[in-house]
Amino acid sequence: MKILKRFPFLPVFGIFLLVGLFLGTRAGLSTGTANSVNSSLATAPAPIAATAEMATPQPVAANGQRNLLVIGVDRMEPENAQLESIWLVLHFPGEAEFTLIPLFPAALSGGQSQDDFLSHTFDLRPDHLPSPEFLTAIKELDLWWNDVLVIDEAGLARMIDQVGGVVLDGDRYEGVNAVAGLPNPWDAPHGALQGQISVAKALCSQSPGIFSPESIQVMIGLIGTHIFTTQEMQSTLADWQGLNEPVSCQFPTLE
Repeated sequence: MKILKRFPFLPVFGIFLLVGLFLGTRAGLSTGTANSVNSSLATAPAPIAATAEMATPQPVAANGQRNLLVIGVDRMEPENAQLESIWLVLHFPGEAEFTLIPLFPAALSGGQSQDDFLSHTFDLRPDHLPSPEFLTAIKELDLWWNDVLVIDEAGLARMIDQVGGVVLDGDRYEGVNAVAGLPNPWDAPHGALQGQISVAKALCSQSPGIFSPESIQVMIGLIGTHIFTTQEMQSTLADWQGLNEPVSCQFPTLE
């Protein structure tokens, strides 16, 4: 890969997500992100200690905001998967606006050393979800989320095909080619970030869009093979499927 409301944020897809003072009044964004929005942040839910099973969900914020941590890997193989992207997707149930914030690579204030730390800490458990140690490393950046979604390159390619491909630099690419053209974060982190941003914006802007009911149905069909999520994600996907109006994505940290 290369992957991948209003505030009080992207994450990415997408994710993603991802404006001004109005957005700044409603979010739970980390102070550790590069170009973080200078605004008062909503009080995040009290942190929950990571457990071996990671079974306890993060409480929903008082304003109803839900955050989704989207993690992109090259392959869905627990001992061999390499971290390619991290995005935070902010949304409010029932609303058609998504805020996407890129976190990895080359998007955090810690620079290359922080990227290296996250990359070396990353590990997929046998259930294809990140290890508690990796999630704790992200939480220590003052970030929080309710749900976790892990997607591999094949899953991302399928989602790109669902929206009819993506237009990058004036040319349309099918999923496999779009993903293959993304720089590896370990070789070119800044190039990888820019490639992810281009794909995320295309996925959000093209009809039917990554957050359309049709696309969410395809996403659900990939769960268990190229997408793995926490159990709480099921209710979030059901909420997205119920959206009956055009979806918009904001990328405040990129503006």
